Formats: sequence, C-alpha cells, structure tokens
Amino acid sequence: KMQSKNATTFVLQPYLPPLLLECCNKRKFHVRALVYFVSNLHVYICKEARVLVASKPWRPSSWDDRYIHITNQSVNKTFESYDFERQNISLKDLVRDGECGAGGSLYKHIFTQMQHQTRILAANLHSRAPRKQFFPLPNTFELFGFDFIVDASLTVRFLEANPDPSTDLKFTNNEKINSANPLQWIDINDTTMQTNSACTDSKEIDVKNMFIKIYSSAK
Repeated sequence: KMQSKNATTFVLQPYLPPLLLECCNKRKFHVRALVYFVSNLHVYICKEARVLVASKPWRPSSWDDRYIHITNQSVNKTFESYDFERQNISLKDLVRDGECGAGGSLYKHIFTQMQHQTRILAANLHSRAPRKQFFPLPNTFELFGFDFIVDASLTVRFLEANPDPSTDLKFTNNEKINSANPLQWIDINDTTMQTNSACTDSKEIDVKNMFIKIYSSAK
C-alpha cells in the first residue's frame, strides 16, 4: 500500500506455494545470488548462491506470522531460536539424490533457471531500458543481490534485485569475498578470460572458478 497526495495505490501479487524440502525442514526459502554488472555491459553470476530459510515450517495459514512466510535474514535473525548454520546455507547443499524427482542435480536444475532469468533481464535492460534509468559505463561495476524463489512445481521465479548486498559469504572452498576488494573474483579485461570447457553453454565463461559470465553486449 502506497500513499500519495491524490490517491492510495495497492500493489498485489500472487502468493506462490513454495518448494518444501526435507533438507530445509519443509520451511519456505529463497535463493540469493551475487551478480556483477561490469562495464558496458558484462554480467556475472556467482555459483555459490545462498539459501535463506524461514524459521518455522511452512503452512498455508497464519499469514501474519512472519517467521513462516518471510525468508529474509534480517527478519529471521530476530527469532529466538534462529540458527545461522541451518538457515543460511549453500544452494549446493540442496542436492539430494532423487529428491523431488528433479532428475540429476537439484542444484543444476535451479541454478540453470537462475542463470537464464538473469541473462534475459540483463539483455532486456541493456536493449530496452531508458538511458536515464539504466546507464552502464565503461570501467565501472556494480554488485547486486538477486533473489529468487522456487515454487512447488520446481519453477524458479525472480523476486528482486538488491543494491549493496552483503558480501560476508563463505564458499565451499573456504574462500570469502573481500568487501574491501570486491572485484577479486572478476577479471574485467575480457582478453585474459579463457572459456571453460566444463560449461554447458559455450558462451559462458568461468572467471577464476567462482563467477560465470552469463551476458555480454560484445558482438
């Protein structure tokens, strides 16, 4: 609900029944991915996405209970029994053999959709957004936190892009992004990048094994 001098505007969106996994104790969750927009324009997504889990098991009721229906860490860390180790986990920890009938890696199933949606968003912004609203410049970068939700049908939905996201994330190789040097994982000189033969999409480039280049305006 937004108030203005002349009218009251209501913004509505459907409530998506969430995917419920045993590894999340059947609690609602969303996925946060760090995304770099570099120069004009190259876009990278971090492979080490995080899963942020609600504090109480999900049920289609008690709509005023934010510990059931809100997954943001800023809300859930106020819950008396909040457990960071269990409620802020790597997306790769969602991989379970045969879970949800996903066929193969659940991580790959989810992350592939995240890459695709981010790529489409970047392409649309670059080609259609008014210059006054979106103006990437050479020799600049910006880091965003992209949030996604996975619904009960295993479909990934883009929720929002957050500016200035937290970079205090540990990765599976015990490395951390240093907020004082946020570009440590990104080489913005494209001539030094090497194509990673392990990528399923030949246009994707693995940068220092942490970020994948998923969009480039270069022809």
